[in-house]
This record gives sequence, C-alpha cells and structure tokens, in this order.
Amino acid sequence: MNKKNIIIVIICLVIFFIFLALLLTDTISGFDNSIYNLLISLKSNITTYIFKFFTILCSTKFIAGVIVGLLVVSIITKNLDKGLYVSLCLIICALLTQFVKFIVHRPRPAGINMIEENGFSFPSGHSMISMAFYGMLIYLLYKSGFRKITKVILTIVLVLFIILTGISRIYLGVHYASDVCAAYALSLAYLIIYINIANKKMKS
Repeated sequence: MNKKNIIIVIICLVIFFIFLALLLTDTISGFDNSIYNLLISLKSNITTYIFKFFTILCSTKFIAGVIVGLLVVSIITKNLDKGLYVSLCLIICALLTQFVKFIVHRPRPAGINMIEENGFSFPSGHSMISMAFYGMLIYLLYKSGFRKITKVILTIVLVLFIILTGISRIYLGVHYASDVCAAYALSLAYLIIYINIANKKMKS
C-alpha cells in the first residue's frame, strides 16, 4: 500500500471513530436532526419513489443476486478470479458491518421510518455496501481499457449512486445521518485495504 492510500485509510478511520465517539457521548443528535430535517423538507411522492429505488439497489436480496450472478458469469467465462474478487469484497464488507452493528448496538430511528427495517442502526449497511460495491466498480473501471471520457462519466454516475443510497436511508427514516457518514468512512478504508491485499494475492 502506497503512502497516499495509507493517509486516506487513516483519515477515514479517524472520521469513523469521531462519529463513534460523538455517538457514545450522546452529542451527535443535533447533527442527525439537522440533516434529517433538511432532507424531509424535500418530501414528495417523486422523491420518496426515487429514494426507495436507490435503497433497493443495495438491499440484501439485490446484493445476494449480484454475488450469485457474478459467480455464474465468472464460471461460464472461465474467469473465476474476478468474480471471487468482487464477491468476497462484498461478503467481507457485510460481515464487518454486522460485527460493528452488534458491538455498538445503536437502535434505529423511531416513528419516522417509511419502510420496515430490522437490526441495529450504526453503521448503515446499505451505505457500507454501496461504497464497497460501486467503489469496486469505479476501481475496475479505472483499470479498464475504456476511453477517458467514458471512465469519467461512469465514475460520476457511480459516485451519485453511492451518495443517493446513503441519502435514501436518512430520508426514509431508517438511519441517522451519522450512521451513513460513519459507514462511508469505514467502508472506504476497508475497500482500499481489501484492494491492496487482494491484488497482491492475485499477482502471487
């Protein structure tokens, strides 16, 4: 891992632990409430539909389908390494999310949810997975032979997917803003570490 990546990982982990410390000291409610109130002020049938769509794109069923699809395509094309590469990234990310959720034990927002969700709130699983999944696609896109303009356009689209997935969780009332921000930070740190380790394993 180069120096730039190490710095990014450290910054991300610092951000994550800052949010965790604010949560544990019960000083994060002002931040959470202000972000939620801002988003809910945009409430309409159209925005609700849009955010429900984006929340589906990182649901457990959708990601499970993606993993199965990747493995099937990889087997058919006899390129199992890349299928396992992406699938393992998502599986580990999901396990990491559940581990942190279990340790922190933060209840979900009460009385404002537009959809039903189970489990604990911190960090946001959808936000963790979106960063890992779409972030991995951005990395693979960067390493591909596509034209530069194609890479830029697709990267912007994927970044928007990551952002809108997190926003959807706050808007729909199933996560606090701090859940989402902490998830992004932790997942990006994880993704950088995973890519560096996985690349070394694939080259060896």
